[in-house]
Amino acid sequence: MNQSLCWTCESSGPALLPVRYTVVPDDVSETLPAWAETPEPAAPGYHYALRALRQGFLYVYYASAGLDEPESWDAWSVSEDGALWQQFCAPFGVSPQKTSDCRAPTHQSANMEFIVLQDMALYTETWLAFTPSAWSQETIKYYHNNREARERRMQCVKPWQWRGVPEGVGIAQATIENLNGVIDYGLGDNDSGKYVLSCNRKVSRISRTLEEAPYYEVYHGALRPKSTLYPWSRKRAGCADITVRAMQKRGLAKDGTPVSPVLIALHDPIGIAHELAGWGDDIAGAHKTFLDELSIEFMTDSSLNGAENQLRQMHTTHFKKPDKEKDAILAASTGLSIQEWEKRREDSIRHAIESDKKTFAHDWKKYTAELNLAKRQAFNQCYADFCADVAKELEQLAQFRVSWLKQSGFITCCQDFHTTRLEDNLNYREAVDYAIASLNVTETGCAYLDALIDEYSALSPENIVWRSLLLNNPEVMKEMDGFLQKMQLNKGNEKPADISVFMKTVTTLSGKLVEAYDKANEALEKPPKSDSTFARAMLHSDRRLVTLGDRFFNFTRLGKVLNSTNEMLSKSLFSVISGVSFGRAVKLSVSQLQEGDLFRRQVLKQLKESGAKA
Repeated sequence: MNQSLCWTCESSGPALLPVRYTVVPDDVSETLPAWAETPEPAAPGYHYALRALRQGFLYVYYASAGLDEPESWDAWSVSEDGALWQQFCAPFGVSPQKTSDCRAPTHQSANMEFIVLQDMALYTETWLAFTPSAWSQETIKYYHNNREARERRMQCVKPWQWRGVPEGVGIAQATIENLNGVIDYGLGDNDSGKYVLSCNRKVSRISRTLEEAPYYEVYHGALRPKSTLYPWSRKRAGCADITVRAMQKRGLAKDGTPVSPVLIALHDPIGIAHELAGWGDDIAGAHKTFLDELSIEFMTDSSLNGAENQLRQMHTTHFKKPDKEKDAILAASTGLSIQEWEKRREDSIRHAIESDKKTFAHDWKKYTAELNLAKRQAFNQCYADFCADVAKELEQLAQFRVSWLKQSGFITCCQDFHTTRLEDNLNYREAVDYAIASLNVTETGCAYLDALIDEYSALSPENIVWRSLLLNNPEVMKEMDGFLQKMQLNKGNEKPADISVFMKTVTTLSGKLVEAYDKANEALEKPPKSDSTFARAMLHSDRRLVTLGDRFFNFTRLGKVLNSTNEMLSKSLFSVISGVSFGRAVKLSVSQLQEGDLFRRQVLKQLKESGAKA
């Protein structure tokens, strides 16, 4: 006797399979099908394709279904392998899903690759949106009551599109051919030559050494993207036919009439920005790999440089600083004019330098005779060329990433987490902080970050730097507006801060900002949950402080004065958000203002004294 399927696999209704837009390097052969939209922006060396959804949540809104949210919304939790698990307490009580938790012996993974909607989808507009983190009640109500906002954030399936879906608008019929256009389904075509981005890729060699010239060689494509942040839905590989049959079987109207299954491509700008950031990390990792692979060569070259410098110092004649009074006496005693004495001194110094060079060259020659100078030169040239290639690739990738960060779609998705809730504060940080990670190592990234910092305002949702620092919390941003205005007024002012003005301004930090960060830091101090591998990695490795700290405290922005008003306010702000108590942060700043000049004078005096003794 056949066992019945679990309830999830038995339910029927309009069947819809959501996939997402993703970015891939040109080495990946899969491209967007004709029916999909083409995301912007474009960049040389990269193109867009379709993948299964990554871990997160899928929200569905049925227009005209009812006035209350529970009547109008459905939600699914997406696990790391792209499986869709309906949340029956939706829309306000959803939970993240990492892996399958169905224990039914009749469970069929193909039934979790798509969703079955309520029958009302056949006669009312159905709106869908993917999000990496759960929406709050405030966010759901916002999209529920605001059609204009819903049109910006969500994608619509109209009733007539279930009756023969036209291709070319991001929606298509779920056929075997169309599903095979999604990378996850095409992974099973047994094409051993296909280029696949691996998840959790093991480090492999990127260079080799040769017995003859050119002696060192970096493998072709060593700096091209080779990995992805998000796991593949391996169970779908080569199984498009099974999925289509499952959709056809369950794709029924309430009266049992077959409904054509639908395939829809959803936008995921946060995922694309994070993927680009991950490839930037891969390039930085390739540089580290190169250093590790040739560690003996680097150590040897460093030791040779040290020995060369030491030998050069041994053969360097040191001259005392000229003393005009003594020179005048000595010149008079020898019957020379001051000009003649100075010329004799210059000639003596020049001859001494030439003699030092000859002596050094003679002694160093016996060492260089033992070296393969051509090989050493080839090593240094190979490393210089590799560093130039790293810088070039990082710059191009940063330009692409910054273009995405400026896209309205990215900003809109981040604004899903614009509430006072701790969870939304952390979700916004997770979305933004990795999206901007390490942009500070590129010219394009520095210019972008500096421009946002110099606005000294969190009023615009596009200023993700200040909004991230203020947790995108509306109450915190409102209270901190005066603080930022004060920084705006002092932009470019390199004079030492006035203590009374500093104290009057810095007290703003002691309010809602401290309250919000106390909660955020307390949450991050707890052992990370195992719901999401990505969230666990991102929130508990603070890339933001490294990226933004470099720009906030860079002398090219603030000048060489270490105690200007904006320098001191920035230090206090970063201290507070890092967990330093407000009182302690202010005390440190005031101490620097009160004692900084005295400390610097003492250091300069000691340096002068040590120089005189030498």
